[in-house]
Amino acid sequence: MPGRLSGAGGAQDIAATADPGANSHTAAHRNACPDAIFHSCPTPAPAWLAYRFASGVTLEYPASWAVEVGDAPGGPESAWFRPGDPSLPAVGVDIYHRSLAEQSVADPHTWQPNEGGYDVRWSQAVKADDLKGILFIWGALLEGEWDGPSWLIVIYCSPDHELDIRLTTEFTSIDPEQAETIGLAEIVTTRFAEFRHMIESVQIEPAQAPVTFRGTVRSGAELGEVKAYCPEGLYLVADESSPMGQPKMVLLRVPDETDQAAMLSDRQYNGKKVVVVGEYPAQEVSCEALICGCEDYILVEQIESHE
Repeated sequence: MPGRLSGAGGAQDIAATADPGANSHTAAHRNACPDAIFHSCPTPAPAWLAYRFASGVTLEYPASWAVEVGDAPGGPESAWFRPGDPSLPAVGVDIYHRSLAEQSVADPHTWQPNEGGYDVRWSQAVKADDLKGILFIWGALLEGEWDGPSWLIVIYCSPDHELDIRLTTEFTSIDPEQAETIGLAEIVTTRFAEFRHMIESVQIEPAQAPVTFRGTVRSGAELGEVKAYCPEGLYLVADESSPMGQPKMVLLRVPDETDQAAMLSDRQYNGKKVVVVGEYPAQEVSCEALICGCEDYILVEQIESHE
């Protein structure tokens, strides 16, 4: 049985409420209420954005945080979610595609302590949507102090989708002696409210069937003021041939070599009536800024001119 800090509760479920305002602390709130762990303080409700990975995994993150997408060849799907205050810990997400035979590695209690003495120091069972997993602290202790960085990690394992989903944030700033007094469950709830919201919001969306849109291709420059902020983009503009429910204007993007979505650049379709087959909605990051990167788009699998 892996060692645990005394005073930590046994395994228990954290209900997945995905309530944007539930026990959430912004950086400003931490500054205004530095000892919120000991006293009740007003809790502002931050805005949340949704992020969708190519595997269909989605989660919510604070709207004020930046997203840095990983691109390691052959590695897991990954992204870092970073608060505006660099002194606050970021949240890393890694998504591994694992067969059923490989999924035993998703249980940290089966991991062997490494040479540095790292081990599971506390754990709770967690769930989000229809996913079940484990939330735990991975760290090394030396004479009652953290010996090197320690981490708060959640691992969800989905046998149906053959996915291993991991969210990680640094736990080193929490003093082990204080943890003994207050209890790790209470610290995770109060000091890591954004992280808790993120892990509770995780879902796996079902694979989307391709949609078929019809219309005329126009550049952002041709559309004038309404799309002046994205003049190089090519948009599909709905007309009388378009199916019900198709958006009036939607940006055309295509997969690129890095598994991202690049704007369609083939100008042969500009000004022509086309039929487009692809994935919609395909937007991974929900944002409202007037830039090409925030435009609603269809990820094009096939496009044909019907002039």
